[in-house]
Amino acid sequence: MNVVKATIEDLDKAVDLAYDMQRHVNTRCRPLLADVSRHDLYERFKRYIRSDEHDILLVEKGGKLEGFSPVNVIEEDFYIAYTQGPYGYDYDAVSECLYNYLKENYPGYKLYVNTAKEHRLSIDFYENKGFRLEEEAQMLKLETCPYSYSDDHIEEINTCNRNLIFDWIEKHVDEDTYWNSNRISDNLERFIILGYFNEGIRGHIIGRGSNDYTEVIAFSGNPKVKEELLKVFISKAYEKNVNLIDLYSEDEFEASLGIKYGFDLYDNNLCYIKYF
Repeated sequence: MNVVKATIEDLDKAVDLAYDMQRHVNTRCRPLLADVSRHDLYERFKRYIRSDEHDILLVEKGGKLEGFSPVNVIEEDFYIAYTQGPYGYDYDAVSECLYNYLKENYPGYKLYVNTAKEHRLSIDFYENKGFRLEEEAQMLKLETCPYSYSDDHIEEINTCNRNLIFDWIEKHVDEDTYWNSNRISDNLERFIILGYFNEGIRGHIIGRGSNDYTEVIAFSGNPKVKEELLKVFISKAYEKNVNLIDLYSEDEFEASLGIKYGFDLYDNNLCYIKYF
């Protein structure tokens, strides 16, 4: 087997392979769900091929496509991740081929992979290769609706409080957290960040996303603080025309809080990390 980078001419065969596997819970690849359409897969993979920070790596044998995975590479951060995948007819063989390719071509990088608990082949592969399980989370979503709530203790990040909030964020990350305060500050337009202040900062919530979507990637505080933060966060998201919020959490209380305020549980995620 050998690895080559996909071009637009490879798009249809990659989509056909992925669409077949995506429909089955034990072979589908996060973050997509089993009901994704072929059209959506096509458009997504087309964007990857045209992106400067993405490639689609094809695994071929005798000219035949055996599997593939889109990857996201950020050179300045020595960061690489499977955006989805790997997809493969022979999962172990395809994964082994891609793993060896990345190990050889990206020394010193940190590889992030995400999968679902139903995808046992991927879990067994990562654990056998010595990947570390970084997170085991539940995924909840909320289609935002008109909601107006405020709390005098909660402030959105601004020039007056940003140092306090960033110092607080740094206390709640480790070396394997990609979105630390430095990277967030360089991409602030992509985030909704709230802090809870009461004789100093007592909690925070961070959402990361695009114009109409945000994913909660950090949440801190005692139960009362978290509840207030989530309510204000939903209001802020609505004000900013966000129509879908993802709540990504390892914490049972946070998941129950999401359900209390209208989120639906729809997926799970296991994040593994390996240093090359």
